[in-house]
Amino acid sequence: MKKKICISVWVLFFIFFLILLVNTISNEVMINKYNKHVYEFNKLWFLGFTQPYISSFNKGDILFQKGEYEMAIAQYDDALNKMPTKAAECDIRVNKSLAMLKLIDVTVDSKDDIDPIIDQLLEVEEVLLEKGCANEDQESGHDEEAQILYNEIESYIEYYADIKDTFTFYGNKYLYDSRGNQRQLSGGDFNFSFTEVADENKTELSGAVEHVSQNESDGFIKFTTITYKVEDAGTHYYYVHEIDDGNPMIKYAEEEYVVQVDLTVSYNGRTLDAVVTLHADDPIATELRFANFIMINEDQSGGGGGDSDDPNQDPNQDPNQDPGQDPNQDPNQDPNQNPDQDPNQDPNQDPANGQEEPEEVDPIQQQLEEYMNQANQDREDTLNHDQADYHYYDGDCW
Repeated sequence: MKKKICISVWVLFFIFFLILLVNTISNEVMINKYNKHVYEFNKLWFLGFTQPYISSFNKGDILFQKGEYEMAIAQYDDALNKMPTKAAECDIRVNKSLAMLKLIDVTVDSKDDIDPIIDQLLEVEEVLLEKGCANEDQESGHDEEAQILYNEIESYIEYYADIKDTFTFYGNKYLYDSRGNQRQLSGGDFNFSFTEVADENKTELSGAVEHVSQNESDGFIKFTTITYKVEDAGTHYYYVHEIDDGNPMIKYAEEEYVVQVDLTVSYNGRTLDAVVTLHADDPIATELRFANFIMINEDQSGGGGGDSDDPNQDPNQDPNQDPGQDPNQDPNQDPNQNPDQDPNQDPNQDPANGQEEPEEVDPIQQQLEEYMNQANQDREDTLNHDQADYHYYDGDCW
């Protein structure tokens, strides 16, 4: 009887050993194919009953490599439900997290797209934080790969939060002459100040930095870009105006604005929701608009005829004719023309070298540009202020 029992035990042990051997060999065959990018399931997966989570994990990895991420996640969840070891559980969570990341659409067409992306990234982080595989302090998770992946996801969240919480302020510049005609700007013609203040009444804020900007040739003004953090939630005010550089030819813009930015923490606690209000003298103002005028009096010129007091004047002579002019001169000839000049020569041509005279330069525009260039150089030399210009793992099979 004892002999039969021993034989039965040895037979059972041999069968068990044979099952394990066949399972190991079939699993090695699958892994070798996997490493050669041939993704096929182990057909004898059911023989791995001693560690049932392994077959689910391997199925998940194969589905991941095939791009079937939702099905891969289902297999990883199945593996987590089959009581894996502590180390194996973190590996499963890392691969599940990677599959979840693959399903996130990171296309950003507007700031409204950012919070949904951050929500999904936070869900992935929760998978890694569970069971302590990673830790929020970004250091003490008990699985190195899980902690590294968590830290990378945190950097993604901060990146997208900065996109949403970054605001650039713009305006437009216009220049008119004394007749009200709009004049062309050269770019860098005028300077503008953008400074944070304490309230709507422009009360000075201690430590605030003045940001100075200039207009572009099309009148566009980029004042500054500010990136807020969650701790900046609250109300911020910015005083915006044109800087009078003292050009006597220019009547500078009188418009002054206060930009109010109200920031509240969004529902996910990682970004801000903003409402921007413009305070201006004009209650219907919708933009930061500045208009300057060129203050130059036009030269007035005139001529008149009338009777001459010269008693010897030829009664047939043109009363407007220069009395020093040769009476035999061709009346159609330019009185300022050189008598030795070819009458058929282009009057705009230089008689010395036969070259046309250069095109006449607008003296007003030239004077403005010279003045502003000097004013801007003086500002660069004397002012000391900041001009801020607000900047995987592939799962291994077992």
